[in-house]
Amino acid sequence: MSRKALPFDPGADATAGPRRSAQAKLLWDLAEVALPPGERVPYHLEVKDNSTVGEPNVGRSRTYYLRVFSPREKNEQNVERLRELAERALRILGGRLTAPADDAAALEALHRDTAAMVVEAGTLVAALEDDVLAGEALRRALIGLRDRLDALASAEAKALAPAKKAAVPQP
Repeated sequence: MSRKALPFDPGADATAGPRRSAQAKLLWDLAEVALPPGERVPYHLEVKDNSTVGEPNVGRSRTYYLRVFSPREKNEQNVERLRELAERALRILGGRLTAPADDAAALEALHRDTAAMVVEAGTLVAALEDDVLAGEALRRALIGLRDRLDALASAEAKALAPAKKAAVPQP
């Protein structure tokens, strides 16, 4: 692994005197390096102060690692998330089939779980957009599932609103 120093110019104003802090953004173009899938790229930050007494002091961050994912690894992660989403859907369905209709707390918990599942389905739809191994039909099916669950959660929220109001003590 080679070492490459990237320049950083904080844009210091020479008339303002020494600066105690600086910040910047760096666009790190890894296209110039051939990185195979699974490769780990270590990186860290080093800074030198403006000391004029002897050598400048050097501070160094801990080493972080950038990992290059392959399309297969990304797809496997998405498949695992889909499996977890399906298991969650089955648990929610089971709860809906067995929850007593007059148990407001259980119905509210099922509603929260359904709303959370809508969010998770949405994030998974976004992840599938970048998954070159996932078929478009799967993404469309998940969008349909998310939209139906969202409609259910919205209707349920309206139905639960009067029960919530009644449960709040009036002054």
